[in-house]
Amino acid sequence: MYCQICTAGSASCNVCKETAWQPLIGRSNLWPQPAQYHATCSNTFDHKAQAAFLMERGLYGKGLWKHLCPETLSKGLTFGTICLDEPFVLPKESSVLQSSLPSSVSLDEPLKTWLEYFTLRGFELDSPIAGLLHYPLTLYWIITTWLAKMYPGLYEKMKCSGNICVHVIGAEKEADMFPAFVECGRLLAPVKLHIHLFGDEIAKEVDGQSHSQDNVSFNLHSNLYHESYFQPQMTPDIVVAVRTKVGQATQEFLERRRQMWLKALNRKGLDFNTVKPNHRVRVCSDHFVSGQPSFEQFETDPDWVPYVHVGHNQQRDVDALPSKHERAEGHRKRKKDAAAAAAYMKSQIKEKDAQVAEEYDIESQPSTSTSSVQEAASQTDMTGQNKLI
Repeated sequence: MYCQICTAGSASCNVCKETAWQPLIGRSNLWPQPAQYHATCSNTFDHKAQAAFLMERGLYGKGLWKHLCPETLSKGLTFGTICLDEPFVLPKESSVLQSSLPSSVSLDEPLKTWLEYFTLRGFELDSPIAGLLHYPLTLYWIITTWLAKMYPGLYEKMKCSGNICVHVIGAEKEADMFPAFVECGRLLAPVKLHIHLFGDEIAKEVDGQSHSQDNVSFNLHSNLYHESYFQPQMTPDIVVAVRTKVGQATQEFLERRRQMWLKALNRKGLDFNTVKPNHRVRVCSDHFVSGQPSFEQFETDPDWVPYVHVGHNQQRDVDALPSKHERAEGHRKRKKDAAAAAAYMKSQIKEKDAQVAEEYDIESQPSTSTSSVQEAASQTDMTGQNKLI
């Protein structure tokens, strides 16, 4: 696997960072996956492949993985009612996620990639635990990267007050993932994380229930967001909507970004007609100012498209260039052809002018019948009488 800008189709790449792969097109990953963990990101990873993936690892229908099983989802589940002793199932990962972080993470220098997090926690790079931690770590990214960039004042207020309140709209399976969201709280410590989840798919019997552990409080609301009553302590600092379907406007927006990426790449075989919407092209971090592409909504960000060291691979083959003699011969031939073309055009113009002049002379002469009548009418004898000829 190589960066398709740096290598330009060659077998080696001197500047690519192995751990900084970024997806060009397809599903938007807020955190780039480690280089060894691409199984679930391929275009062929459908529901059947997902079921096989979970079965091979003994996770199918167990713990929180139940929410990722296609057959289980088709039967319907009530969200917020699962009580689990082993939510993660995986022995090593379960033990690690029940313990505190080995070292604190600074809010001024938050984690940016899965590799950084996996290294911090000591997980194997091919561990499937990312399938469950995707939800809390996405929230972590929203707070530490998106909020810090878009609303720096609010981010500083969070650090000073030591509290942040997050409302999650349209929650479904997230309502059962309190054990996973505890990890998000650990990464944000010492800030206290207050999460309120709203959704009419959450079971009615758990409406108003709350869970708490360490610096995380987890509150469930089985109703629509606009129908909810907020107490003063529930005022949100940030509202996150769970997007299950991509609207037409978002599709057009992403399509425009896709076109600009392909234009910036300028690679033979990579154009808008040949690269399908579900095709993924890899671009390494060296082609972004910050080392990674910006969030899809940051259209004014310099890293919205790659433009650092992009260059192009459409270079001429020096050995295939014509020699000096061949170039001179070509120049003389082009000059001769141009002169011949000019002479031909000049002759055509002269011939046309001569034809026009001839037609003008013919039209200017009086007709024979008219002149004969005039001559006959003008002839008279000496006596003043007309004489026919």
